[in-house]
Amino acid sequence: ASGVCTDGHCQVPTCTDQAQNGAETELDCGGEDCPSCADTLGCGQAADCASGVCSEGHCQVPTCIDQAQNGAETDVDCGGGSCPACADTLGCGEAADCASGVCTDGHCQVPTCTDQVQNGAETDLDCGGPSCPTCANGQSCAQASDCTSGVCSVQVCEPPLVITSVESLPANPNDTDSVTITVQVLGNTVGEVVSCALSGELTGSGSAPSSLGQVEMAIDLGTLTAGQYPYEVRCTRGTQSAELSGLVLIVSLLAGEGSDGNLTAPGSSRVVNTYAYVTDATVAAGATALHVNDASGFSVDDEVLVIQMSGSSGTGEYEFALIQSVEANVLTLQDALSKTYRSGVFNTTAAWATQVVRVPHFADVSIGASESIVAASWNGYVGGVVAFRAQQLVVAGAIDVGSRGYRRGAIGNHNSPANAADKYGEQGESTYGRGTRTYPAKSLGGGGGTHGGNYGQNSPGGGGGGGHGTAGVGGCCATWFVGQYGQAGGAYGSADLSTLFMGSAGGCANSNAGNGGGIVYVGARSIEVQGAGWIGANGGQGETASGAGAGGSIFLAAPTMTIGSSRVVAAGGPQSGRWCSSAVPGRCTGYGGAGGVGRIRLDSRTLVGTSHPAAYLVSLD
Repeated sequence: ASGVCTDGHCQVPTCTDQAQNGAETELDCGGEDCPSCADTLGCGQAADCASGVCSEGHCQVPTCIDQAQNGAETDVDCGGGSCPACADTLGCGEAADCASGVCTDGHCQVPTCTDQVQNGAETDLDCGGPSCPTCANGQSCAQASDCTSGVCSVQVCEPPLVITSVESLPANPNDTDSVTITVQVLGNTVGEVVSCALSGELTGSGSAPSSLGQVEMAIDLGTLTAGQYPYEVRCTRGTQSAELSGLVLIVSLLAGEGSDGNLTAPGSSRVVNTYAYVTDATVAAGATALHVNDASGFSVDDEVLVIQMSGSSGTGEYEFALIQSVEANVLTLQDALSKTYRSGVFNTTAAWATQVVRVPHFADVSIGASESIVAASWNGYVGGVVAFRAQQLVVAGAIDVGSRGYRRGAIGNHNSPANAADKYGEQGESTYGRGTRTYPAKSLGGGGGTHGGNYGQNSPGGGGGGGHGTAGVGGCCATWFVGQYGQAGGAYGSADLSTLFMGSAGGCANSNAGNGGGIVYVGARSIEVQGAGWIGANGGQGETASGAGAGGSIFLAAPTMTIGSSRVVAAGGPQSGRWCSSAVPGRCTGYGGAGGVGRIRLDSRTLVGTSHPAAYLVSLD
């Protein structure tokens, strides 16, 4: 019955006798006592099969859906590499057997937000989904709520699109045809493009790869005048957008925008400026209204120069402004003044005077060889200044403010007795106002006075020279009388012309002293001084025995500048001569002292030529 006969005897069935016998369902397998059968072998029930699956009398090959834990499975129909990962709490041999990716003590663990595995509803390692913290930029996401940034783009968390700053270069365009507005953005994602556009009083657009973090836009200034231009910026990246408003581009053009047309034949001694003096005692920084004596020469949108001409403090302060409205004798400015100005006391020995000068905006200015532009002479209220802007300036003639600055005083009376009040000539006018009859220098830099006579004799000592960029020279050296000669005026002002001054006048003896030089300011795209042409702010020479005036100020600004050799000049007046008696040989008056030089500033990109004195140079690059 066992099918096994050994030594003439039937053997008891075993699981190794190479016969299907006993309760075996296939050769040496199956039944209650033998090993389970391999796939495809005979079986009577699931327990007979190694796969645990018996169908139609044969053991079946294990599958992941046979409702049995077989093959390499770590639990029923899961784990082992070939079958799906096992659910939480089911058996496992390693992390890969588990849907949670976490196998501990032979069982798949429930996902947590700290198990260092992306599992459950997480969109990336321990983040995202409804239960875990949000994901950082660059991590995977399914929706915006998965991301700390709140931005999920193409299943990746990205920084939000934010405009962090907007810059314009140059910040105050004054010598260029265009300005570059740069928009700095956050949200630098590789492979995407950020596009930005301007609206308001400026138009422009641009785009750049998001990874650059900025977008640049060039704005043409060809149609813009000086002023403020409010605008907004809107940027987009994919479905995101960001806006920034309240921006202002300030345009303070160096060159003229041409509203006053061409000036091609100015003629001789042409005054191109309109002047008015400020009647307010004080105009504080932050003010927008200027009360003037006469506003008839000013219009809306005119540019003006506000400059304090006299006073014990604040003299030389200046700024440019644009007129918003003109009503009666009140000029209202578009922007608040940045400095404080004093005025209202004129033509005295303790003056406070501030003037407003209209600044024309020419297209092309051409000054012929016999032509000149000059300032109205300073009169204690207004004048002494030439200021304009142009596209191109060509000077074959002159821009001349020589001797149009601070004024000489009255001459001394050479027949006065020693104790007479008028024996001295007056000091030259300076930043503090007019001089008095005395020999010391006037205040900060006026020309010294001089002895008016030698106790009734015609023998004056020399008048002192006015000062500015350098000190003047004192009077000197009558041949038969040693007395109180006029002292020299001292130096004042700033080399960079951040304050603007006229030159001080010389001190008088018994003849006329020299006036100081005035002020020239020109801004253009190009300035060319041709041949014998010149731009001057020289101090005047005194007559016999009287002091000379100091040079004034010249401020030229243009990207391209050709000025010749010492054709831009702010020299002091030279020492005066002396008078000698024909009746008394060797009896001579003193000399009048020379005036100090003025100051010059040249702002350019390309400069050819030199000035006298040497200029303070600024590069427009």
